[in-house]
Amino acid sequence: MVKRWRIHPHDPARIRDIEQVAGVSPVIAQILSVRGVTDLREIRRFLEARLTDLAPPDQLPGCISAAKRIVTAVREGKCICVYGDYDVDGMTSTAILRRCLKLLGANVRYHIPCRMDEGYGLHDDYLRRVAQSDPGAVVITVDCGITSIEQAQTAKELGLELIITDHHEPGETLPEVGHIVHPRLPGVESGFELYSGAGVAMKLAWAICQEYWGAAKVPTRFQEFLVQAVGIAALGTIADVVPLLGDNRILVKNGLKLLQCRNVPTSVSGEAASASTPLDDAVSGGVSSVADAPSDGDLPGVVSASDSVPSDGDVSDSIPSDSVTNSSSVGASSKPTPRLSCITAGIYQLLRVAELTERSSIEAEDVAFRLAPRLNAAGRLGQALLAAELLITDDPQRATDLANHVDKLNNDRQTLERKVYLGADRQAKERFDPENDPALVLADRDWHPGVVGIVAGRLAEKYNRPTILISQDPLCMRPGTGSARGVPELNLVEALGACREYLVRCGGHASAAGLAIEDAQINAFRNAFCDYVADKIGQASEPELMIDAEVPIGMVNEHFLAELDRLAPFGQANRRPILCATRVYLAEKPRCIGNGQNHLSLTLMQGNGRIRGVAFGAGSRAVEFEEHVGAWDIAFRPVWNVFRGRRSVELHLEDWRPSEP
Repeated sequence: MVKRWRIHPHDPARIRDIEQVAGVSPVIAQILSVRGVTDLREIRRFLEARLTDLAPPDQLPGCISAAKRIVTAVREGKCICVYGDYDVDGMTSTAILRRCLKLLGANVRYHIPCRMDEGYGLHDDYLRRVAQSDPGAVVITVDCGITSIEQAQTAKELGLELIITDHHEPGETLPEVGHIVHPRLPGVESGFELYSGAGVAMKLAWAICQEYWGAAKVPTRFQEFLVQAVGIAALGTIADVVPLLGDNRILVKNGLKLLQCRNVPTSVSGEAASASTPLDDAVSGGVSSVADAPSDGDLPGVVSASDSVPSDGDVSDSIPSDSVTNSSSVGASSKPTPRLSCITAGIYQLLRVAELTERSSIEAEDVAFRLAPRLNAAGRLGQALLAAELLITDDPQRATDLANHVDKLNNDRQTLERKVYLGADRQAKERFDPENDPALVLADRDWHPGVVGIVAGRLAEKYNRPTILISQDPLCMRPGTGSARGVPELNLVEALGACREYLVRCGGHASAAGLAIEDAQINAFRNAFCDYVADKIGQASEPELMIDAEVPIGMVNEHFLAELDRLAPFGQANRRPILCATRVYLAEKPRCIGNGQNHLSLTLMQGNGRIRGVAFGAGSRAVEFEEHVGAWDIAFRPVWNVFRGRRSVELHLEDWRPSEP
């Protein structure tokens, strides 16, 4: 689809001020200005993103009271059940809280619902099973539960204590429970509005550790856990596509550096439990902060991988091929107390299958496009519990087996995704008018429910239309499962709420949501949803490509990219800068590369500058360069290309057009 290019307006005087204050080049100063980072304190906080700037947990609504109750439950020996979600945010949230409670010696179990059999959210059946096996248990939700009104009543009737931690949009009525930890409780301004579920879980774990020890300074072992939790929370924060600003930026920037640590836990005896520093300084251990890029041995608890701790029996030792039990319990271990490292054995093996263990640095895009898809694949194919165990385990062999398994699941997911995408795109063109309809609502019985969200996102981007894909039950016995992806002008939660009468249930975020719907209601829902979108935003406008600055390609070198890296991590609300260059020529004919020849490789020239460019998914557009042999204007993201341990600079092309005479 043709895009309209627009360069962000900027104030030259303001850019000169930022240059002087931050000591950066004019282009970097212009990008900071575009991001709205303009005064001295904001610039320092943005560029450094120190853990010392992380807000304490007492600023998160409900966090301290919930932590007090959880610590009491641990000391009372109550069974505590952590209930998560089947996406990466839910898995990481589950892993953080389970590891925290296990460290305290709690009687802890965890459960993640099966996407196909149970669906999203807290379920009455699970609560009944818990009440039968562990009367009076404490159930803690992570990354879900804020709209579980009926389930809260069920828990109360069953004699269970329910604590809700979530970050999704609250409804008009909150569940009737004793404790809710949520960054956006009605009437509360916390400054945490942008948090992911993993961020909420990390703050709660921090508060639990402090409450358990009765001080802000906790023993070394708990310090190490909290540092480890930062890395796990970074995975969930990136995967959930929340804005990488404020605390999220701090978690991700430091968490990515922690993920670079290559050693994993070992068993050691005589672990010291003397009080040390709080989380703010927990990464010191020989360095001033995580901002000093850690190497092996810089961070506390980083030791050799030989002698790693065996699995504590969370799940059966065999990996099921077709199904998996969705509940696990933890027993006490008689093994020596393990020394924690910056990453778990499971995360190390996840990095291995994603071919990231040899990287000198790990970027947010690596998490988004290499790590998160592998974890999400397990959730999409009904095996989220195994992915959660992968994040939790410190058993090297179990970690290896699980990582290999989720890697295979990801390959299976890619095959399913391609099949569903082709069918959905064909349906959109044959039955509807994707170029002119206000929205797309597509449904089919052959579409796997685990991949409809990914495909909906691809079609929403392709046609610049809100898109909903519905996987109908092949046996016509259950409601269809739908995933919605939107455009910036539309709030999907509000849009689905306006069509609530046609749905069994719905919920999610402004730009990504889910629903369940009976087959008989699909046509009526489609009409109502399209009418709402047309009334709310009209026909979607021609998509814009926002460009941060214009630069000659000869300027895009290693020094420039190293300076650009100071703005990382890149993601939602802090995207990797898009730059443009005009009157660029091709040095040779473009080549189609990759599986299926889906991508384009180009050699670009401008003046004395020469650089490689890659256009992903644009293999079919190679003909454009045959039809026009003159100069081109290009819009691109400058990136590092890492090949066999060597880094070079290349351009990832976003768009291009013939230069005007």
